[in-house]
Amino acid sequence: MDIRMQGRAVSLLYHLFLKNSTSAHQIPYLPAKIRPYTTAEPPDLYSPETLGVSSVAVDAFLTALERERAAVIHTVALSRAGKLLMHAAAPGYTTGIRHQTHSMCKTVTGLCIGMLLDEGRIELDAPAYQLIGSGLPPILSPRTKAITVRHLLTMTAGVSFAEVGAVTEVDWVRSFFESAVLFSPGSKFSYNSMNSYILSVILERVTGMTLAAFAAERLFAPLGIRDVFWESCPMGHTKGGWGLYLSVYDMLKLGEVVLNGGTYGGVRLLSRHFMRQMLKPHAKTPESLGDSDYGFHIWVARDRSSYLFNGMLGQNIWIHPKNGLVLAINAGNCELFQTGGMHALLARHLGERLNSASLKPNRTALRELREHEKRFFLGRTWTHATAPSLPAPGGITPEEGFARLAEKPYLAEQNNFGILPLFVMLMQNNLSAGIRS
Repeated sequence: MDIRMQGRAVSLLYHLFLKNSTSAHQIPYLPAKIRPYTTAEPPDLYSPETLGVSSVAVDAFLTALERERAAVIHTVALSRAGKLLMHAAAPGYTTGIRHQTHSMCKTVTGLCIGMLLDEGRIELDAPAYQLIGSGLPPILSPRTKAITVRHLLTMTAGVSFAEVGAVTEVDWVRSFFESAVLFSPGSKFSYNSMNSYILSVILERVTGMTLAAFAAERLFAPLGIRDVFWESCPMGHTKGGWGLYLSVYDMLKLGEVVLNGGTYGGVRLLSRHFMRQMLKPHAKTPESLGDSDYGFHIWVARDRSSYLFNGMLGQNIWIHPKNGLVLAINAGNCELFQTGGMHALLARHLGERLNSASLKPNRTALRELREHEKRFFLGRTWTHATAPSLPAPGGITPEEGFARLAEKPYLAEQNNFGILPLFVMLMQNNLSAGIRS
């Protein structure tokens, strides 16, 4: 099975890079996002000082984000005690619209699995293949049979069928259980989105509901999360490890559940026992991935000061229990895990030193923070640097330049898109040769 998958992957890359073909699909293309976007109204906004936080400190954090060259922020929001104290969006984005969360949603999958564990409907050490039941290959290796729910939650299953399988195979369940298991399950950390996918299928087999439907009823509804979308695999199962779209306001609510030990608005959603287990570091991770180890589908800071829902390119929910803070952030950073400069800023500005700032009422500081939110990241956009009021080279304004371009076709080079757009196209199995003219 692994040889077949590798052959299809090589074929796909060959047709994309060498043949410049848009018909390199190895599996049928299905549109993922089938619902229109809506814009949510922001919740009430509070003065940071009324929540025990300095406006100066929050404003300094926004400034640091803008100055960090490795941070390409889209939206950001900060809350304390469930109350919004700051929100901002870069030009072209809005905090009220749902955003791709990538692997950040793995922790959402972990929370839903926790509900089944709390109810005794599954057990941590139950073999995964027994919970899946049908659709498995006729013969399973001893290592495959040894994979448990615990191994899937802690990313220690060791199965070789990984993210590339999403665009080379239709039946991800069968492919997962057909693939080689590279080490004894539980013996080492090996990050793999297909572990989350298998947890999604297990939940579906146990409850009769897709993970998306279960989360909507059991998790999102109690939190007041309504405008949400979660992609499905070619077989109709919720992806589990990626494909969830949420606004930063709804991301804050999920962070509050973790911050409060499994409760929201005074209602208990997950047991204290499960939350304690979830937030323990169960797997040691390579330092190249960042400063966190891995719990039950959540990243745990090595100094235990914070917890993190994390998705590639900078999608994060950061929880700092000591300061009672939850930060939600979407970005387009050049990072797969927590290796960019943005993550260091979280601890530096919102960690231990936060409460050392003066909390005296400061209307000037609050006014400057609110103005900063409105102009957040303006200095990082090319449109700001070439505003129509500034003459462009040749004595014409940018508007006049665009008008001239519109008069005749502009031919683009072949293969004119970069690695990141190509990567995103591959994730969606939606291939394109790029803009031609």
